[in-house]
Amino acid sequence: MQRRDAGDPRRQQGSVIGLNMLTVGGDPGRERIARLVGQALQGKPGRYEGRYTSQTGQKTSYLVVLLTPIHGPSGVTGGLGSSRT
Repeated sequence: MQRRDAGDPRRQQGSVIGLNMLTVGGDPGRERIARLVGQALQGKPGRYEGRYTSQTGQKTSYLVVLLTPIHGPSGVTGGLGSSRT
């Protein structure tokens, strides 16, 4: 996952790059999204709508996330997530 503003010098660079979305926890929203990411990587699209507290900044927002698997000739090759607050 890479934050859109990762190049902004006011932000701590690298704080989100490399964050493993399969293992985020400690908050019900993060845990639900982690499960949905895993399901997307197994071929099942998902949607989350609710409160989410960021792991890096501890900011709580209302979030809508859509997740979908990416299929290649050999099956699921990855996933794509889109979110808005």
